[in-house]
Amino acid sequence: MHLLRWSFTLLTFIGLLSPSEWKFSWKRVLYSVYTIVVLLLLFSFEIFLFLDLVINVDNQDDFSENLYVTLVFFSSCCKSLMLLIYRGDIELLLDALLEEPFVPVNTEEDKIRVKFEEQIE
Repeated sequence: MHLLRWSFTLLTFIGLLSPSEWKFSWKRVLYSVYTIVVLLLLFSFEIFLFLDLVINVDNQDDFSENLYVTLVFFSSCCKSLMLLIYRGDIELLLDALLEEPFVPVNTEEDKIRVKFEEQIE
């Protein structure tokens, strides 16, 4: 699907959304291993940030800075986990957007679709 092409390319590159054309092949298995490695790195870094927050805080300024970074990173961990959990539903939604009720019927609708795709990118 060419809708939101750059967003899905980025998600594919960082290991969160596998290409839909890879069905039950060795590429899919390697990509799953890559996804697990990326998530392990992400969550281990979050654990180290939390330990830094607990162990190495000397004053309120350090605590507030470390807490802010830890919470931001925790939210990105949660977002990536939710994206992985609902990856199948996202693929179904993208496939549904290419089917009959959502496909442009005439040239006017196609021009509108192209206009908004250009604005997004």
